[in-house]
Amino acid sequence: MIRNIILDMGNVLLTYEPETYAERLCTGEAAPIILRELFLGPDWAKQDLGLLGKRELFDLVKSRVPSGFHADLRNAIDHWSDLMKPLPGASGFLCEMHDQGYRLYVLSNAGYDFHEYFPQHYDTGLFSGIVVSCDLHITKPDRRIYEYLLQKYSLNPAECIFADDMPVNVLGAEKCGISGFLFQGDFNTLRERIRKS
Repeated sequence: MIRNIILDMGNVLLTYEPETYAERLCTGEAAPIILRELFLGPDWAKQDLGLLGKRELFDLVKSRVPSGFHADLRNAIDHWSDLMKPLPGASGFLCEMHDQGYRLYVLSNAGYDFHEYFPQHYDTGLFSGIVVSCDLHITKPDRRIYEYLLQKYSLNPAECIFADDMPVNVLGAEKCGISGFLFQGDFNTLRERIRKS
């Protein structure tokens, strides 16, 4: 029986759309370069691992971006999270599940600024726990991050379901005995899965 609902953040609770961020925060010629070198570049994952803050990220990425686009790069780093928004139906789903007695958790690959932008969108009091990769220097799908969450909150994996939009992260949870759910934007399907489990 499912008692605990563990949710990814990006594209489950909040939108994550790098192409949109680059287009809206950068000038036309800068946008594709910053998309490639910042959001899709090798240093973004280091931010999720908690190895870089915004300043260090800028210093690394600017070496791969023409100097004329450095202002665009800075704007993208400083403001991309301002463009995130809750997925349709997410708030209602959280409140409903919370009111029905399920315990809610967040398990996210994200940098330190998660702790600034996430509470702007959701009442963190709804959650029984939040685990962010930067704080542990471990990212999904490393089994250690799932095991950390289970141990920290004394959860029985057989009573947990984990929803993520990336198959590799769902598989990582399943390897730890947690029921996995590949989220594709439909909270009704997730509700049905939880009720049947």
